Amino acid sequence: MKPACYSLDRSVVTYDTLKEVREVEKRVLPVDPLLGALESIIDDIQEANRTFNNANDLKDSLYKGISMVLSDSRKEVSSYRMQASYLHRRSQSTAQSVLDSLNLSFQKLAQDQNKNTFVMAASAREDSIAIRAITLVTSFYLPFSFVAVRAALPNSLPITPNNCTDNVWHEPSGL
Repeated sequence: MKPACYSLDRSVVTYDTLKEVREVEKRVLPVDPLLGALESIIDDIQEANRTFNNANDLKDSLYKGISMVLSDSRKEVSSYRMQASYLHRRSQSTAQSVLDSLNLSFQKLAQDQNKNTFVMAASAREDSIAIRAITLVTSFYLPFSFVAVRAALPNSLPITPNNCTDNVWHEPSGL
């Protein structure tokens, strides 16, 4: 299994990491019930040993030897069961940590996108103000420039298709 994070700037926690943790969790999950069943089997064997000892009056050393082996086996199974339970809890907490890291990275991404959207909205607002200013200046400038040009041209020069053909200006004949 890879380390969860090898630098503070860049996390390597991905969905693959989560899959690996879930795979470990799946492997550990069935161990606890199996070991619990083994504990109950050992308890049943110990009870059978006591019953056989009482019924047949076996040697005390043989009974104690079998009882000690069964007792040690039960202790080992209990220890393994506690370790399996610990591994299961640990895999669950690791999976939760991975999920939290993924959520944190998605929240960071969302915050960055929100900042970019805010910058774009501010830029669009500034562009809108500039376009409004250009429109306002143009709405005042164009009528006055039309009047100024009309006033500067002599009234005897009407602009008609006869005066302007083939993109060449022809003087009217009346001047």
